[in-house]
Amino acid sequence: MISYKFQKKLEKILQPKMTEYFNTKDAKKLLAGKESGHIMGTIIEEMCGDLLKEEGFTITYEVDSKGVPLKRAHSDFLLQSKDLVNNKTNVKFGSENHGLPNVCAINRMMDALIDDRIDGYYLLKVKYNRKENKTNVYFVDILDYTDCITADVGTGQIMLKEKKFYEVYGKSGRKTDLSLTEKKIKIFELYDKQSEEHIKRRVEQREKRREQLEEIRSK
Repeated sequence: MISYKFQKKLEKILQPKMTEYFNTKDAKKLLAGKESGHIMGTIIEEMCGDLLKEEGFTITYEVDSKGVPLKRAHSDFLLQSKDLVNNKTNVKFGSENHGLPNVCAINRMMDALIDDRIDGYYLLKVKYNRKENKTNVYFVDILDYTDCITADVGTGQIMLKEKKFYEVYGKSGRKTDLSLTEKKIKIFELYDKQSEEHIKRRVEQREKRREQLEEIRSK
């Protein structure tokens, strides 16, 4: 598990580097173009990995039994150092607009938690506000922010409630006293709640279509 102190260390490493990048002509040009969010997301993911390597971290990737990188991995990379092993990290780029970006697959997270293969899931969020020309870097364990996520069990994705996340994070992030067991419970409770709502919606939709079917048959 990556400590709060270490999380802040990674933020301090990346913050000036990201600020410097977003002030370059190349970054400004890309941000002004179409599909800038998608393009920039890939660039930031690779850049963060490279910058951490320069700082002495080992960045590896999830692979299959033959050592081939997984096309549908549960993370963008695994963060490792002398005392850190296989910490799944997802890199997300965001602008001044708040939304509900995907974080990871909820079933994969639950499987990894129940099998004790992970004790945290890390979100590296790089936010650039074009209106204010301001950059912010956030590195957090998403299990410390379960009140800032939701889930769509239809698509199977955990999503970040960005607006609330930034409010909860405040100026220095959050330390929690929750045990790993308590964090696991919160994720499984989220899945259960969202599944119940999903089933309810599907039943309502089915009933509506059944009524429409009967109307067609009666003509």
